[in-house]
Amino acid sequence: MAVTNRRAVWTAALAACGLLVIVLGFVIVVPHLLYPPLSAAGLRGVASARARIQLQQAQSQLANNARSALLQGLAGFVIVAGAAATWWQVHISRHGQLTERFTKAVDQLGSENVTVRIGAIYALERLAKNSAADRDAVLFLWAAFIRARAPWPVGAPDGPQHPTEQVDEGLPWMRVRAADVQAAMGTLGRLPRSRNEPVILLSRVDLRSLALQGSQLSRSRFRYTNLRTCARPASTAHTWPEPTSAEPPCRKLACAAPTSAMLTFAGPTSATPLLTAPS
Repeated sequence: MAVTNRRAVWTAALAACGLLVIVLGFVIVVPHLLYPPLSAAGLRGVASARARIQLQQAQSQLANNARSALLQGLAGFVIVAGAAATWWQVHISRHGQLTERFTKAVDQLGSENVTVRIGAIYALERLAKNSAADRDAVLFLWAAFIRARAPWPVGAPDGPQHPTEQVDEGLPWMRVRAADVQAAMGTLGRLPRSRNEPVILLSRVDLRSLALQGSQLSRSRFRYTNLRTCARPASTAHTWPEPTSAEPPCRKLACAAPTSAMLTFAGPTSATPLLTAPS
């Protein structure tokens, strides 16, 4: 390892020396080629010695001016190259910091401590706002986290039976029984959306007793997700479809989503207030 580093240092030093020799040769040779010194044969037709001296001095001055212009151009090039290298270094450093923050947050999401997981969720929210390139990855990560932490297998093949309505009615709020899922859904709903964002799949998720005041979930799909006793503020403009007489009541989801993400009940034959989004 030390031999490799030493060889790299010597290679860089030789390259710098070679570049310096080329630059010096360029500065010395080019003005000489553009304005070569006047020889005695070239001044033979000039009778006055003073005039010959003045012509030689003028030729030398032209060469010096050309040399000065070349040096100024090289200095400007070095400044621009230095600025570009500094910008690139800052860009690489920022990219490395974002990658490190993302990796650390992903590790913290797997922590056994719920406080650490909530901190990771908020760190990812900040990352999604600061880095457009990582935005989709953060959205997919949140969705995967929610599906893993709050699955709803009822109704799936070989899945369990739905608990009684008394269990649903007595269920604590999501912020109490699963604060990390509440935080993930909250950040998912707070993040401003755009038309180019991918669809976030939140299918077969247990979101009972969830509070999502003012959330925007226009690009989310909730197929066969349990949204029973989800609360929304009275000021929310969007109106969700009411259940039929054969369906148990469910308070409305707190989000103002467009028609493309309108949720509908899975069917009157279901004993569970499952909601499904159109595909």
